[in-house]
Amino acid sequence: MRSLVILALSALPCRSQDVPALLEALDAADPAAQAAAVEALRRAGPGRWPDVARGLEHGKPSVRAGTLLALREAFEEPVVDALIRACANPQLPAETRAGAVAVLAGLHRKPAPSGAKTVEWPGTPRVLEALRSAFRDGEPAVRQAAAAGAGEARDPGSAAVLSELFWEEKVLAVRRAMLRALSALEDPAAGEIAAKILKDAATHAALLGEAIEAARRAEMKDLPEILIAIVDASDSAAVLLPAIEGLGVLQVGAAALEKRLRHGNAAVAVAAATALAKIGGPPGFQPLVKAADDPRLEVRRGVLAALASFQHQDALPSFLKAYLKPETRSSALIGMASTSDLRMLDFYIEGLASEEAEVREKSRRALALLSFQGRMGLDPRPPLERKLAAGILSREVRLELQSLYVQSQPMPRWNVLGPLPPGRGEPFDITMNDGGLMEGDYQKVYTGVGTRDVKWIQADDGRGGYMDLAARLGPSPEAVAYASASIYTPKARSAEFRVGAAGTVAVWIGGKLAHERKVAREWRSADEIVRAVLQPGVTHLMIRCGRAGKEWGFSLHLPAEPAGKLLEPPPAKQDVKEVLAAAEKLAGAAAKGKALFADLQGARCAQCHLTEEAGEEVVRKAGPSLHGVGARLGRKELAESILLPSLKVKEEWKSSIVTTRDQRVHHGAVDESVLDQLSVNDREGNIVNILSVDVVHRFRTDRSPMPEGLNLGLSSQDVADLVSWLETLK
Repeated sequence: MRSLVILALSALPCRSQDVPALLEALDAADPAAQAAAVEALRRAGPGRWPDVARGLEHGKPSVRAGTLLALREAFEEPVVDALIRACANPQLPAETRAGAVAVLAGLHRKPAPSGAKTVEWPGTPRVLEALRSAFRDGEPAVRQAAAAGAGEARDPGSAAVLSELFWEEKVLAVRRAMLRALSALEDPAAGEIAAKILKDAATHAALLGEAIEAARRAEMKDLPEILIAIVDASDSAAVLLPAIEGLGVLQVGAAALEKRLRHGNAAVAVAAATALAKIGGPPGFQPLVKAADDPRLEVRRGVLAALASFQHQDALPSFLKAYLKPETRSSALIGMASTSDLRMLDFYIEGLASEEAEVREKSRRALALLSFQGRMGLDPRPPLERKLAAGILSREVRLELQSLYVQSQPMPRWNVLGPLPPGRGEPFDITMNDGGLMEGDYQKVYTGVGTRDVKWIQADDGRGGYMDLAARLGPSPEAVAYASASIYTPKARSAEFRVGAAGTVAVWIGGKLAHERKVAREWRSADEIVRAVLQPGVTHLMIRCGRAGKEWGFSLHLPAEPAGKLLEPPPAKQDVKEVLAAAEKLAGAAAKGKALFADLQGARCAQCHLTEEAGEEVVRKAGPSLHGVGARLGRKELAESILLPSLKVKEEWKSSIVTTRDQRVHHGAVDESVLDQLSVNDREGNIVNILSVDVVHRFRTDRSPMPEGLNLGLSSQDVADLVSWLETLK
């Protein structure tokens, strides 16, 4: 009942007589009631703020904390008065006083009426003066909050006091906040302090991270050489970790970082791997490939994550090796999903069924990117349909795939150009080549805003498919940007695209202007419908987005392909243990089992197994001969071999992963009976012959190429029938 009363009060204008009850409600057990009370207090009008501020002196911590939340962004002079008193009141707990300082700092400037900028207001001078006074407070928490507030407020008047007090300060957290503030203020003192710390890195290890950032902001010319020398000379993890991170930010020092990949402290080695990934290119990539076999699990995982950021095919052997070990299989799947490649389809499918959310998400994204590659022959749906027919796709994977292909999906990757000056016409012929730029066009340099040079960059989408141009292209009050991409359509059809844009927007599909909105507005996801007729093959997309406010960006959702067995509802979920138990007890019909075995559109057993004794003229199949299996195995073992084929697998029938010179990946049982040649019998029943000289890597897994019986839609009775027929093979 109390919560309902509070929620009711929160919907009404805040009156003076309501304030005491609302303050007490800040201590409510119900979080929703607490939040409602804060919201109601935030709407306090003129003359009521002093009453609200009394909550800062309340005996309960929850009331004091809730009051601080209610006073945030309240640009009223009585609020400033109350917060200044709280900051200086030694009777209040330190955490309340520090919180008051933090809220006060947020009031140093108020939003301009346009919403794009902030402006000073009558409370500004008093806020800044209070922050400076708090630098010398007796409580470390208050001093720390004041230093952080000065950095947030960009108060140049604080710099002299902070630099004077820095070396006198004894509390590490406060010194860190002071140095961060000086760095944010871009005061010369920050560079001077940073230089002293870097000169004696071992003594000041705890401040090294802040010092490196301050030196970077101060554009210290010899910072790269200093950090390389520190990384070369020091053996302390406390010193090495920030120094290594600094080299990664500066993208220098690959040779020094490579040495630290072998450091005895695993955290240092992982930090070096992360920094090398930021450096990129061959100097960053090659050392990571060498370190992928590190005996320490933590380091191997860190190296694999770093390799994944390169999205490079040459990392594939490292990922495949890691895939074979259960402890690094998830890291390997994430790495393989970093490059969207149809040859990796089996691994993306496995990733969709992973228990780890990150693996599922990365695999889902790789499959989404595959469907949008826009090049002939890279559409994953035909091979997915074949895998569905072969029983390779579990029910859970089918549902995941349907979520990708039934609904429209945001275009995940674009080439982006900008910021360019608005109003000068298109910088290139959008209609040429049916709207698609040629490879060389992406290398051209254009004159951007402020006469700076800009080039096309490749960019992935952000939240919910939204391409945040403001974040990617930097602050430009007035500008336009272009985004180019391609999609592939197997046959002609009508399609409905959905577009959303913050600012103005124009959309070209296949070189033709399909949609334009010249009036700027805020982004609303996929609310503008663009209809077009897509021709077979590649269709080029081009977007022009103009900035007209703080937010700048766009989204484009592609229409889904509506057809295919892949989109049919999967069979009802079954439990393997239940089906196994039922199949053991049910009476099976051997004749029906034989028909199931031979059905190449259903269970497809005959595609991979022989049942008669094979002569020399018979080509080996992907699975072992079942001749005499009824004499070797009992009913339970036969049912298990159908439902759980990877439970027991002889070495010669374990699936292998074979990569070839052309970077193709083949997954299946391997036959080496022909000299200088491998024959890979894949899980779809295909046989691929590969010359031994063309094999780059071969890895043997612990799994059978045979799909699990439930993936084929087998019922308990189907399994019982198959078992009954297999029992006759003696």
